[in-house]
Amino acid sequence: MTLLFPLGSAATVEVLPGQEVSTWDALTWFTGERATDRPATEGTARHILDVFRQHGDLVAGAAASTALARERRRSASTTLDRARRATLLQRAEGYEEHAYEDFQELRALRSHMRQDGLVPPALPDELTFVDQPHPNESPVDDQA
Repeated sequence: MTLLFPLGSAATVEVLPGQEVSTWDALTWFTGERATDRPATEGTARHILDVFRQHGDLVAGAAASTALARERRRSASTTLDRARRATLLQRAEGYEEHAYEDFQELRALRSHMRQDGLVPPALPDELTFVDQPHPNESPVDDQA
C-alpha cells in the first residue's frame, strides 16, 4: 500500500489525472473504506473489507484470551501462595469465558462468510477447532 500511497511522506497524491487528494483520503478511497456514520451496504467492497477486518480482530481476540487463560493457569500451578493461586484461577476462568465467547463469535462469522460466498482466511493452528462441525470444546484446557 505504501508504494501506491506514501503515508507520512507525501501530503497528497494524484488519484486521477489532475485530481490530487490527501494521501489518507486516496488510500481509503482505494480500499473502499470511507469514514461514514453508517455501516457499509452488504455486498459492497467496503462491507467485505469490514468483514475481513472483523475476522482478523476476532482471531486476535480469541488467541489473546486463550493465551491469557493458559498463562494464568500456569502461574497458578507454580505459586505456593494459596490466595494468589485462587486469584489466578479466578482470572483464568474469566479469560476462558472470554475465549469461549470469542470462539463462538468467530465460528458464527466464518459461517456467515461462507453463506455469503466468501472464503474465510486460514485460522492459526491453535484455532482450527473453530471450524469443527460439532465441537465439545474446552479448548483452553485441551491445549494446555
